[in-house]
Amino acid sequence: WTQAPVGYQADSEASGNIRPWVVLALVFFISQTFSRLGDVFPVLQPIRPGLMSQAAFGLVLLQKQSRTVLRAAMPKTITVCVAILAMLAVLNVPFAAWPGGSVAFLKDVYYASILLFAAAVLAFRRAKTRRAVILAVCVLAGIVGLFGTMYGRGRYQMGFTYDPNVTAAYLVMVIPWMAGWAALERHRILKLIPLCALPLLVIAIVRTGSRGGLLGFLILIPFLWSISPPRRRGLVT
Repeated sequence: WTQAPVGYQADSEASGNIRPWVVLALVFFISQTFSRLGDVFPVLQPIRPGLMSQAAFGLVLLQKQSRTVLRAAMPKTITVCVAILAMLAVLNVPFAAWPGGSVAFLKDVYYASILLFAAAVLAFRRAKTRRAVILAVCVLAGIVGLFGTMYGRGRYQMGFTYDPNVTAAYLVMVIPWMAGWAALERHRILKLIPLCALPLLVIAIVRTGSRGGLLGFLILIPFLWSISPPRRRGLVT
């Protein structure tokens, strides 16, 4: 699934060539949304990488090609489900125990999830862009894992945005991508990156002290075994 699955070839050819700056903008936005560059590298906080990535993604959305792809995705079942969930989230605000907190969540967090879905539709439609996004997210997660292994006393967390439980959930989420990269990478040197990063992720999950994160990792073991190539590669693609 990092090597151009055949299921996306027709879409890639039909939608034309993607501009290099669009690829970089999608990689930047998705990586920032997942990995919080300002938390991973505090020195970047003054330049506001979150706002910069959203601005870059806004330019991508202005492209006619991007709007065409998103319109084609509108009737899809998964898009309808996301729209229904977003509508329910808005309609439930007046009935929340803390309406002000719900409004803040929609304004500060939930809207980014909707933008992330749109970015995934654009990026994962093309094999090269999808691979670039996956590798960028995996490399950043490996750096987070490295920081986790070197963390001092207490529960490890990623900066101020992710608490220990959310940090563990983030690392667990990246493990299937990292394992897929390690299993399918053909370049011997590049293959060393996920192979070295995987144990770092596991150690960092343990260092977070999150029981949910550890449970999620244990559940991943039979899942990854069941889809490991070439036995069940078709399910992944």
